[in-house]
Amino acid sequence: MLTHKRLPFILLIMLLLLAACQGAPVAETPTQPPAPTDPPEPTVAPAPAPVVLSAEELAGVTLTLDDLPAGFTVNEFNTGPITREKFVEDQLDNYLEYFDQAGEWTSYQASFERSGEDDMAFVTSWVVAFDSEEQAADFVEHYIDNFFSAIYYQPISFPQLGDQLLAYKATQDADRFTFDIYHVAFREKNVASTLQYTEMAGVLTDEQVADVARLLAERLHEALSQASGE
Repeated sequence: MLTHKRLPFILLIMLLLLAACQGAPVAETPTQPPAPTDPPEPTVAPAPAPVVLSAEELAGVTLTLDDLPAGFTVNEFNTGPITREKFVEDQLDNYLEYFDQAGEWTSYQASFERSGEDDMAFVTSWVVAFDSEEQAADFVEHYIDNFFSAIYYQPISFPQLGDQLLAYKATQDADRFTFDIYHVAFREKNVASTLQYTEMAGVLTDEQVADVARLLAERLHEALSQASGE
């Protein structure tokens, strides 16, 4: 038993120990830095849905005899739907190579000729509906390089048509004749339209070719607007 004489001393010891405990630093729990988060992925707009046109509808956006000067006739062999089988039949290997990698497509071509020696001329209106705008754009961009690289063509100034345009001209000798050859390719949405117009050199003008191409652009725009409900 503790006596009252020793009690003050014990209390002093207890007070010192309590003060020591109160002054000791308290260990803090280390905080973890927030876990890194991946940056949000950019939002990519979906590709526009292709406008679907049948071969019959495509035929309606090509040229007819009424669109051309007098003297032209229809080249029946080269007029009608264009299919892979047509490329095989005509042994068009460069076309096969391209279109076999071009996804789904539908095509129609109208071809005309005038056979007089003094006014010989050839016109081809060709339209292709691809399954994407990207593929149609590639077709127009590489139209000359892919299909007509054997002749040297030069770009010409031309009114803007559709969403994308290419216009070239060459002058070429053939037998005892010299021809001006025009190639125009343009695109609206996922459909590409082309015009090849060949006539005796010095007869045809850029403006005349532009008028014919503008007619094709108007027909294509109308067909696409109807098909998409615009």
